[in-house]
Amino acid sequence: MTIIEHAICRVCLTMFILVTQVLIPDSVFADQESSVGDKKRDKPWFDILPGEPAENRLYVGMWSQHVLSSNDDYRTNNNLLGSTYKGYYLGTFINSHNDRSWSVGWQRDFYKNHIRKVKLHSGYRFGLLYGYESYEIGDTRLFPLIQMYTDLSYEKLGVQFSWAAEVITGGLFYRF
Repeated sequence: MTIIEHAICRVCLTMFILVTQVLIPDSVFADQESSVGDKKRDKPWFDILPGEPAENRLYVGMWSQHVLSSNDDYRTNNNLLGSTYKGYYLGTFINSHNDRSWSVGWQRDFYKNHIRKVKLHSGYRFGLLYGYESYEIGDTRLFPLIQMYTDLSYEKLGVQFSWAAEVITGGLFYRF
């Protein structure tokens, strides 16, 4: 990994830590309460993420294409298995370098439209990705993930197209 790549990774990790731990103290949300019976509870800090929590989905299969640094040795069938539940996502896949990768975080929709049984959703994922030696932060093999996506579905079955960094992906999902 070059010095510039290390610097970018460190900046991304620092920003993630600042946003999640330092710049958003619990006192910021002290006035945002919701009643549950007779008790009140503070909303979690991540409720400030823009968009609505994504619908529940099961993801199977993923195909990828590197846009900037395409290499004939890159794996393009990534065998994704993942899920989104109440706005949280978790997934595992074989990355372009044939290593097992894991990702976890939040998934939000910022655009929704439908015509009869056809739905169109666009949104983003924000979380952490594990399993890429060339992009790791320090020796952790972790780095922050920001991924944009668009879903097109008919009834409960659909296809998702997404973009993160220099990679475009496509995959299938089932809405539950």
